[in-house]
Amino acid sequence: MSDTSLTPVINFIQSAQLNELLFTTPPADGNHRSFIIEAAKERGLAVKNLGRDHIAFTDEGRTIGGMYKTVTSLVSHAALSVADSRPMAKEVFAAAGIPVPRGRSFTQGNFDEAFEYFQHRQGPAVVKPAAGKANAATFVNLNTAQEFRTAWSRAVEASSSKNRIMVEQYITGVNIRAFVVADRVIASVVRVPAFVVGNGQDSLTTLIEAKTTQRSKHPYLQRMPIQVDTDCLAQQNVSYTSVPEDGAVVLLNDKVNVDQGGEPIDVTAVLAPEIQELAVRAAQAIPGLIIAGIDLLAESPATDTSAVVLRANAAANISLHHIPAYGAQADVAGAIIDQMIASSPRPPTKQRPPKGRRVSWKESSQRVGDRINRSLKPKRRPSY
Repeated sequence: MSDTSLTPVINFIQSAQLNELLFTTPPADGNHRSFIIEAAKERGLAVKNLGRDHIAFTDEGRTIGGMYKTVTSLVSHAALSVADSRPMAKEVFAAAGIPVPRGRSFTQGNFDEAFEYFQHRQGPAVVKPAAGKANAATFVNLNTAQEFRTAWSRAVEASSSKNRIMVEQYITGVNIRAFVVADRVIASVVRVPAFVVGNGQDSLTTLIEAKTTQRSKHPYLQRMPIQVDTDCLAQQNVSYTSVPEDGAVVLLNDKVNVDQGGEPIDVTAVLAPEIQELAVRAAQAIPGLIIAGIDLLAESPATDTSAVVLRANAAANISLHHIPAYGAQADVAGAIIDQMIASSPRPPTKQRPPKGRRVSWKESSQRVGDRINRSLKPKRRPSY
C-alpha cells in the first residue's frame, strides 16, 4: 500500500477529530442476536428458542418472523446464496447499473490465467476469496508479481477447494457499511483500520498501549485485539520508537474489519443522500434481500464521488451500529423487528354474514300455511 492509498482514510480520521470523541458513547452491552431479541421483547413479541441457533418471534401465537444465527427471516435463502457469492452478486449489481470495481474470478487451479490478467491490469489489484468471510484473506494494492503470488496463495489457503478467487481493481477511499432495511438506510459507519493519534511526546509503542487500554473498556472491541503491520508502519515512515507529531494519524494496519482491530465510526447523520440511494438500490437488486449491510467505497461519506459497491452482507453484524467506537448509537435491531412485523402475513379478518330482515314467528307460520294450501289445491293442468 502506498502513501497515497492511505490518504483518504487519514484525511477522514483527521477531519472527524476522533481523538476527542474516543469511546464517548455510553457503552451498551450485548451482541447481534441479543439486540434483536431485546427489540422483539420491547415490542411485545414472544421469543421462542427452537434449538440449534433457531429463534422464532410470535405475537399471540402467530409467527411474526425468526432468526437463524445472525440471519433473519427478512432474508430469503436464495438472496443469502446470491449475497454469499461475490461473483454472482457482482453480476447482479452490474446488470442493475450499480457501479462495482472491475475484475474477474478464477478457479483455484487457474493461476496462470489469473496471473496473466493481473499483468495486463491498469493500476493496483485486489485478491480475495469469492465466498465466505474473506476479510482476513483480502490483499489490497498489489503491484508486483511477488505480491500477487503471495496474496493468491494466502487466499487459496483461506478458501475451501470449491471457492473461486477474485482479482479486482484496487480503489482508494473509505470503507462504508450502510445498513439497509427495506427502502432506507437505517445506520451507517465508516470502518477504519486500527490507528493512533500522536501528541508530540509519546512514542508509537506508548500510544498503542494507551489505545489497547481504551479498547479493553469497550464492550465490543475488547474482544478483538489490535494487530500491528510493520510494513504498513514503514509505508508511513514510522516505527515503534517514532514519536508522531501532535494530531498526526498513524494507521497500524490496512485492515478495516473489526476482528483485526478495525474501528467503526458512525456517519449516519452525514452520509450523502446519493450514497444512501446507491446502497438501497444494491440491496433491492437482489430479490428477497429485505435487510443487508451494503459495503461501499467512496472518497468521503459526505460525497458520492466515484462511490462503488463492494458487496451485500446478508448476515451483517449490527453491533457495529449499536456499539460504534465513535459517534452515536443507532437502533438497527428495532428497525429490523418493525420491518418484520410489517412484513408478516396477517390472518384473514372474520366477517359476519350480512344481516337480513328479521321475520316474526307469526309471519313465518303464515308462509308455511300458504305453501300447504297451495299444495292441497294444485292448479288445473291445460288440456291438449
